[in-house]
Amino acid sequence: MNRNKILVLFKYVLTSYTKMLIRLIPFFLVLFAVLKIFDIYPMLDLKYDSVLISMPKYISLFLAAVLLIFGIILYCYKYRRSVPKTDFCLAMKKIFEDKNVHK
Repeated sequence: MNRNKILVLFKYVLTSYTKMLIRLIPFFLVLFAVLKIFDIYPMLDLKYDSVLISMPKYISLFLAAVLLIFGIILYCYKYRRSVPKTDFCLAMKKIFEDKNVHK
């Protein structure tokens, strides 16, 4: 794989992560403020083994595993859109075309 293609994919992943983080920070700040204002936060009992801490952790690990398996299946079967609509799709199309040419 070409270095430029790897950088394009890395840039896409990094910008997507940054956009999601920027959207989640205000959500959690507002949620924390509402819990503090209505005096619910001390009643949550947020310790390391709390259900409110452990369940989201286990659910996110399960979803990450499912998405990894789904991504591997899509990669193995070379899923492609008929019409690329985003920069990521265009980059993936170029990578798949180069891979198929070099075989």
